[in-house]
Amino acid sequence: MESILEIIKDTKEGEEYLTFNYLLPAHSKVLANQIKYAVEQEVPGIKIFLTEPVHPRKNTTLTISGVKEHLLLTKSKLPKIVGEVSLK
Repeated sequence: MESILEIIKDTKEGEEYLTFNYLLPAHSKVLANQIKYAVEQEVPGIKIFLTEPVHPRKNTTLTISGVKEHLLLTKSKLPKIVGEVSLK
């Protein structure tokens, strides 16, 4: 337990991983995969996870994970990326 607390205490601000979660309609799985690929290509260091809905849930969860700097960059670029992917 002490080693875990030591790691947490020694982690510098900006090195911590954060996440943004978005709910997408389940029928947009292909679009979600295209967004995932485009964002991961555009912003190195970002990882995206797609979680399929399980009854009674009806939405796919898009989770974007990374350090704060990369997340803020992703958030600013996301509308442009979604627009480009939607037009394909």
